[in-house]
Amino acid sequence: MADQTQIVDLLFAGRSERSLDRSRHLLSEAVKAAQSWAKSGGGPLAYLLATEALKELALNDLDPARRSGFWKQAIRFLEISEADSSSLIPDGYASLAVDVFQDTLADLELTERKQLLRKAKDRLDVAIKRLLTAPSEAAILLARKSSVLRHQALVEVSDDARIRLLAEAHRCASRGLDFDRTAPGSP
Repeated sequence: MADQTQIVDLLFAGRSERSLDRSRHLLSEAVKAAQSWAKSGGGPLAYLLATEALKELALNDLDPARRSGFWKQAIRFLEISEADSSSLIPDGYASLAVDVFQDTLADLELTERKQLLRKAKDRLDVAIKRLLTAPSEAAILLARKSSVLRHQALVEVSDDARIRLLAEAHRCASRGLDFDRTAPGSP
C-alpha cells in the first residue's frame, strides 16, 4: 500500500519529468497509488492527491477527448469522497471546477462547465455553513467561492446577472477577510 510520501514523490517526479511518456507513466502510478490509499482509509488527502495527478495528466495531454476524460475522472473521484466532512474536498472540488472551466483545449461543452461551477458553489455553500465556527477554514472556502462566482459571471449573458454574481463574489471575498481576521492566531 502506498503512503502520502510515495504519492507526493510520484507527483513531483511526473511534473518535473521532461519525457512526456515517462511523465504520464509516473502520474498514472500516482493516481493508482492514491486510489489504493483512499480505499484503505487515506482520507481526503488521498482523494486530493489522486485528483492532482489526474489534473496533471489532463494538462499534459493535447488530445481534447483524453484531456476531458482525465478531468471527468478527477471530478468523479472527488464526488465519491463527498461524504468526507473536512473542508479539503469542497475546496478541492471548487479548485478543480475552475481549472476545468478555464481549460480551452478540453472538449467539454459550456453547459457541462457551467454545471460544474454550480455544483462547486453548492458544495462550498454547504461546507461554509458547517464551518462557521472554524473561521480560518471558512475564510478559505469563501475565497474559493468568490473565484467560482467570478468564473460564473464570465459566461452570463445579461449584465444584471453578471453584476449580481460579481457583487456576491466581492461579498464572499470581504466576508472571508473578516473571518480570517477573527480566526484564532490571526495578527
